[in-house]
Amino acid sequence: MNDNTLPLTGIESIDSDHRGLLETLRRLQTEHCSQDELRHTWQQLRQYADEHFAREEQVLLACAYPQLEYHKTMHGVFRDKIDSLGIALLEGKDRPENETDRMIREAKEELGKPQVAPASPRVMMVAFLVQWLFQHINGHDREYVGHLKKNYA
Repeated sequence: MNDNTLPLTGIESIDSDHRGLLETLRRLQTEHCSQDELRHTWQQLRQYADEHFAREEQVLLACAYPQLEYHKTMHGVFRDKIDSLGIALLEGKDRPENETDRMIREAKEELGKPQVAPASPRVMMVAFLVQWLFQHINGHDREYVGHLKKNYA
């Protein structure tokens, strides 16, 4: 993913924040990060979430966006996910096996299928951020931009 494929809202302050998230994503994709670099990157993600979401929510409140509470809920989901993935990332732990994972593993064992290790916390974090950049910006953010243009242009 690069700046040319990053979805834009057309609101410069918001798009600038999104470009910052892309830079953080790029740092996470670096193969040889020290634990200190990972900690710093995770702290930047948390700071990004606090600052960007506050800025975005102020805009939505000012324009009486009808889906503000839902949008705030999605921001909470982001925070929760980066917190849980960040803890695993910093502790160097793999994702714990859940019931579905266990059932799949057991079924594969019975069928003699090879086992694949679960994704590392870093891979899971990168996948989540890529998904967020495309789905949230292309979906939820574009919806409020449409509201702004329709009602406040």
